[in-house]
Amino acid sequence: MNIHRTNQRDQGGFSLLEVLVAAAVGTGIILMMATTMQVGTSGFDQATRRIDALVEARAALGILADDAATMIGGGTDEFGWAESDDRFHEIWFLTLKPISAQDPDRAVGDVCLVHYFTAITPDAPVTDAAISRKLYRRFLSSADLLSRLNSGTLQRPEADPERAEIVAFNVTRFVAQPLIDDTNIGPLSEWEPGNGIPTSLGVDFQVVDGDTAALFRREEDWNIQSNVAQELLLEINEEDESSRGRDFRLNLEIGHEG
Repeated sequence: MNIHRTNQRDQGGFSLLEVLVAAAVGTGIILMMATTMQVGTSGFDQATRRIDALVEARAALGILADDAATMIGGGTDEFGWAESDDRFHEIWFLTLKPISAQDPDRAVGDVCLVHYFTAITPDAPVTDAAISRKLYRRFLSSADLLSRLNSGTLQRPEADPERAEIVAFNVTRFVAQPLIDDTNIGPLSEWEPGNGIPTSLGVDFQVVDGDTAALFRREEDWNIQSNVAQELLLEINEEDESSRGRDFRLNLEIGHEG
């Protein structure tokens, strides 16, 4: 009698060794895919933060451009400029804003005051929060402005972050150089106190993204005195821009003169 023997492998499936090898290969593939996704996500997050910094900076410049376009006045009392150092300026001026754009309880007309300045402040109202230099905009409605004018001249406003709104974070340069037309010198020259209000503002604005801002851990870093800031912000590339900062240079025309 013939006895037919069937191969056990044909009926019993894979051996334990084959299962272990397959599991190891599969685990390796999954780990490689996870690492690739993590690197891709990290790169995406960094790119997103850089884009956010650019969007925020452009939004701040849009607000400043709108204020400059409605600037009014003809004397020194109606425009002010101060230079903290060669990287940070402060400006304040009269501007026309409709009552609908003002505090409804503090609006009696359309002439208002805006004040731009930078200050180093915590990023959140908690202990040991990160700090950064921010661009602030203080807005005084027409009634508040009128009460100031009743006291005499329009004096320099106080640079008080508590009374202002943040228009940009992580600011490493805000230069708003007032310019005037001077046919004796050239098309534009630097404004000096006593020359009324300027013809335009030459703005040089720089911000950094959140990753770079995280490297500035002390107030001194934001004053551009540390080795970290020197390396990251003052090192210029071939395009005459900072290696980490996002640079904007533009000329804002003044709207309503006289």
